[in-house]
Amino acid sequence: MAYLGGMVFETPHTAIRLDTCGDCPRCGRPLLSLGEDTCAFCERSLAPGFETFPAVASALESLARGWTLERFKAWAAPRPSQLAWALDSGLWRNLGYFVSQSLWGGWANRHASLRGRRQAHHVEGITVERMTLCGIAPEAGWVALRFEGTRLGFRWDPAQGWPEDGLPEPHPFRERWTFQTTGFAEESPGPTCGACGAPSPLTVERCPYCGAPAAFRPGPWLLIDLRAERIAPTTTKGPSPFEGYGGTP
Repeated sequence: MAYLGGMVFETPHTAIRLDTCGDCPRCGRPLLSLGEDTCAFCERSLAPGFETFPAVASALESLARGWTLERFKAWAAPRPSQLAWALDSGLWRNLGYFVSQSLWGGWANRHASLRGRRQAHHVEGITVERMTLCGIAPEAGWVALRFEGTRLGFRWDPAQGWPEDGLPEPHPFRERWTFQTTGFAEESPGPTCGACGAPSPLTVERCPYCGAPAAFRPGPWLLIDLRAERIAPTTTKGPSPFEGYGGTP
């Protein structure tokens, strides 16, 4: 109700409705974004129930129709071991199926520089213990998974074929991987040869059907960012030979 020159008249409701993603189960305040699995108000973690929020499922469906969280996790599950294979083989181009070109190109240059100084990085014994959704932004076209587990990683001298500081123990890792949707359909039963179109695993030098050098078209998702995270508040970030930002595909 407003007053003007002694006259009284009704005013329409002008408040803008606030669209939220539900309420924080910790403090009860509205969640304004699903980009992080923490509450912007109380700054507490929304795990482990973050994946079960109704808004998460609807956001994933709006981002990539037909993709459920279970399907996305199954698609992403073999990727850590494929990164380690590319590191050892040097066939970074094969990663074009699920890694943005600027990101895998940066890794290739980084490790070529190491080899120029008679050093190399090796990763093996990867065990992924947990893989959880930790962020989604349908308006920006990306979804983030957190990989947690253990692996053995060390630098070594290729000429000597032995780690620089002796054989280390496996260490825990925790990383946030951000994938951006490409809009391309998933190829069945998986990635295919860029030359003949036949099914071909990512860990080959040549197509097993036509013999052409391995080359893969981008799949339904491209990794655009990989960041190591602290495993506990009192620890430092675990080292990652793949940390980096690759921009938008």
